[in-house]
Amino acid sequence: MKLLLSLMLFIVSWSSGHAQSLTTQDTPRYNLTDDGSAYMVGFLAPHPNGQAVVVFPGGGYAQTTLDKYYVWATFFNRIGVSLFAVKYRMPNGDHTIPMTDAAKALQTVNDSAVAWHISPNGIGIMGTSAGGHLASTMATQAPLTIRPHFQILLSPVITMGRVGAHNGSVERFLGNEVTSDKARNQYSSELNVDSLTPPAIIFVSADDRTVPPTQNALAYYKAMIDARRPVSLHVYPDGGHNGTSIFTFRYHAAIESELSAWLEAMRQ
Repeated sequence: MKLLLSLMLFIVSWSSGHAQSLTTQDTPRYNLTDDGSAYMVGFLAPHPNGQAVVVFPGGGYAQTTLDKYYVWATFFNRIGVSLFAVKYRMPNGDHTIPMTDAAKALQTVNDSAVAWHISPNGIGIMGTSAGGHLASTMATQAPLTIRPHFQILLSPVITMGRVGAHNGSVERFLGNEVTSDKARNQYSSELNVDSLTPPAIIFVSADDRTVPPTQNALAYYKAMIDARRPVSLHVYPDGGHNGTSIFTFRYHAAIESELSAWLEAMRQ
């Protein structure tokens, strides 16, 4: 009863906040932890097509912000896709913390799919940078009951290996286990793709010096190909590490076009 009441209040508060603006800080949220330190901001599509995207922002597992995803919500809502941006807790050496928050977010959207006009087979994830690592980890390792049905990765951190990794993300995610090759391999998403990994679309800039595409985005692409899983890769000549996730990116219109077509294909 308490959960049902919370969901009803969430939907009511969303309706009033969404009518004002998708870009304000007044957007309603759904707490993922009792103390509200992890939460999810929801943007339900006015004319839903049954799809939803659960977004994990980047920040090197040191910090994260949802602001840019208020703007992304405008694009997704326009094409009928609901968006849920997740403010997950930082690991500070305990990788189970952000993974627990990510799993809770996916579980919440799954549990509320009917109420929010979302198809149980239409729930996907999106991640940028370290958020891309969290997203790909959920795509390859989450329980099948909540595993997403598609994944959108923007300049993602993928590997936690000793070559090409974003060292800050690795150290903050693994903590004391950073010296363990077993732990590094366990959370290197390119090593965990299998026949159950959902379809992926990947966007990256060739000149990304922060998270080298060769050992990250391209390695994940190759793993998907090797596992015979559907995958689409889009490499842009410039934009650095942050280009693919911002609206001033010179190729942003191309990303929106590709995403629209790809998401439509996912519904067929």
